[in-house]
Amino acid sequence: MIDFRDLFSQAEVDQEIAKRLTRRRVTFAVLPAANHVVMSPKTLTLAHGGQVLTSVVMSPTSGSITTLSGTVQLVATALDASSLPMAQQPTMNWASTGGSNCTVTSAGLVSGTGNGTYTITASVAGRPQYNATATITVNIPAGGTNHVVVAPHTLTLSHQTNLVPTYLVVTPSSTTVNVGSGTFTVTGAMQDQNHNPIGGYTVTWASSASTVASVGASTGVVTVGVAGAATITGTIVGTSVTGTCAVTVQAAPGTNEPAGMTTVINTGSLTVAPATAPNTPWQNGQCTFTGSSPAGAKGTDAYPATSGHGEVMGNLYLCPDGPGYRIYYAPNTTGGYSPVRFSSNTFSSAGTGVVYLRMRIRYDPAFTTNGNVSCKIVFPRSVGSGQNHCFYAGVDGGPPTTCYAELALQSPNGANHPNSNNPQASWKLTGGAWHTLEWVLTAEATAGQATGTAQAWLDGVQICNDSSIQFFNSGETTKWSYLEFDPTYGGGSNNPPAGGTYWDFDSLYVSVK
Repeated sequence: MIDFRDLFSQAEVDQEIAKRLTRRRVTFAVLPAANHVVMSPKTLTLAHGGQVLTSVVMSPTSGSITTLSGTVQLVATALDASSLPMAQQPTMNWASTGGSNCTVTSAGLVSGTGNGTYTITASVAGRPQYNATATITVNIPAGGTNHVVVAPHTLTLSHQTNLVPTYLVVTPSSTTVNVGSGTFTVTGAMQDQNHNPIGGYTVTWASSASTVASVGASTGVVTVGVAGAATITGTIVGTSVTGTCAVTVQAAPGTNEPAGMTTVINTGSLTVAPATAPNTPWQNGQCTFTGSSPAGAKGTDAYPATSGHGEVMGNLYLCPDGPGYRIYYAPNTTGGYSPVRFSSNTFSSAGTGVVYLRMRIRYDPAFTTNGNVSCKIVFPRSVGSGQNHCFYAGVDGGPPTTCYAELALQSPNGANHPNSNNPQASWKLTGGAWHTLEWVLTAEATAGQATGTAQAWLDGVQICNDSSIQFFNSGETTKWSYLEFDPTYGGGSNNPPAGGTYWDFDSLYVSVK
């Protein structure tokens, strides 16, 4: 007896068997060993009941799953050389390719949880060259019905390929604000079951304690009330998916204004729209502002033929959700430059040269310095002085969780105050929430001497208490005369804004003595 496995390949054996079956009568006997042929002069013995495995076919060849509970049943059939089903069907190995969100059982039952197109393969165990495939499309839209669509040849889809909304990420997730601090906005980012962004849905908002913090159902604008705690909950409409923001409202801190000060600026709520033309004053409360940037609409470029820095008056406008001014950084704002510049009226700080400044400030929830050092806020300026006494926000180029209220002294002395060297958690500016900033600057008695002091508070918590500061050069007058808003975005790398961002301010107050 000759074992042909030692002499010929499997394909050659199959071909020879097919030829002999067409020419002569053959006697068969089934042997325990599979997938081989043993031949004697009178007896030809074949595995699989005497038929030669030639191919595998799949039915159906394509299908669609449109609900999370939907399935598609596939059947793989082994055929002989005459395209007839094998009497003894071999074991099939099943596999799915195209991602982990579509699976198939050992019985060919397909299910899917993530949208996409997948290939299901059935192959004969031990002989993977014999196989067949089917294409399965998973398309689960919101509100879909529980059914499966299978087409024998061509599948046409009419639904969009949105995945199922599974998570709602609320920003900020928590915040602490003061009584009387006005409003802030919560936003919800919807994600599918794979934590990928998903659109096409709306979010409604509700508060657990509206006397503490009420919220607009469709806007997400939170109005601060009495002291206490509240949870703002967002719900994706048509689902049970929610996200929350924990709000703590604390009693407003007492101001840190020194005794004996004279008020020189008190805007109250900023509700008067800024002028859109340069060198045109406008008044809000006890303050007259004047802009120095070219005319232009928000986000336009005033200098297309020269520097292209994106500075225009239109980048300063009223906050869309309540009192306050918004300073907008368009994507075309050059890093290291300001999108708009304006100043207050001139005031006199006689005597010891003490100035107290208070304002409310709020940052875009998605604010980032994009790898730069800072985003400047305001400069108390002295006419004729070369110094920039700059209040600014942002270090480390991160989101609001790594942006801080800081104080810096720039050229010609060129040294930052100690407050800028080691930011603390208490200096943190939470994106989307209003904060109260206060500063007290006391100039040196004699210009050029390092005897000045600086103090700062964020929401009533002291964040700066510096001494031995030289604010002015020798021979200069030791007093501040006006405020300049030159909100430079940059420092260090001077990268441009990432996609556009903003910060808001309101209730500007200045006193001197």
